[in-house]
Amino acid sequence: MAYEHVDLLEGPFVEQQSEAFASGELALLVLAIHRTLGARVLRFVAQSAELFDALFSTQYPLPVASSFDSVTPKLATHYASTHLPMARSTQDEARVRFDGSQPILVTAALQSDGRGRNDTTWWNAPRSLAASVAFTPQWPVSAWPRVSLVAGLAIREVIGNVGLKWPNDIIINGVKVGGILAEADQVGVVVGLGLNLWWPDPPPGVGAISTSDPGAERLVTLAEEWATVLLGRMNADEDEWGRDEYLQACVTVGQEISWDAGTGTAIDVGADGGLVVSTGRGDIVLSSGEVHSVRPTTLA
Repeated sequence: MAYEHVDLLEGPFVEQQSEAFASGELALLVLAIHRTLGARVLRFVAQSAELFDALFSTQYPLPVASSFDSVTPKLATHYASTHLPMARSTQDEARVRFDGSQPILVTAALQSDGRGRNDTTWWNAPRSLAASVAFTPQWPVSAWPRVSLVAGLAIREVIGNVGLKWPNDIIINGVKVGGILAEADQVGVVVGLGLNLWWPDPPPGVGAISTSDPGAERLVTLAEEWATVLLGRMNADEDEWGRDEYLQACVTVGQEISWDAGTGTAIDVGADGGLVVSTGRGDIVLSSGEVHSVRPTTLA
């Protein structure tokens, strides 16, 4: 199976010179900075301790493994929250407020310059939600592109049985009611949610999740519910991001599709979050970074 991939992340990591470390201090620094590596080392130590308990518990009744309970670092589900009546972009507002420590949620009742993937313009419904969560995932950077798929699963858990069009659209009854935008830099990820809550006369192909106006108060509570579920889901291992659940919700799989570089049939969602497509030259895996749009194929 061929892989086609374009890196989503921008900005190089900066190398800095430092003085020599005393024995053992460099390894400790690496483990402290690299959260995922540190977590895996701790898991290894914990597993070794459990093996020690199993082999020698009759001779040494004190349980060694108990010292390593809950060794996996968890992403804090508590977060700072800011609501703005108007924002140019909640993505930008969340990014400038986030310092790499506590996650932050920014919501707005209206955006003057909201955007989707590839800087497409997002229309504002009469009652819409714009929300962005900034945080640093505990996953390896290579797994960060899956965050946008997890964000889709999170809003699906909050508002009900909606469809998810790979990689970022939220679908009800065949029309788009919202979208996800994930952007990353050296500090972390900013995940944006745009959702039409109520739109009595929407443009063709667009809809809303409610047939009546839920009121302004619902904006903040819905955003908070989504942020809480998203951050909670991010505590799972990167290989347990919810692939099976996403596959069940994905309306793209089984469809004849076209994208910027070709056409084919979407047949699966891979463990890495890529869209598996059957083409005349074999199966390929599309990453969201290289696909500007996935469209149903229309016959002439």
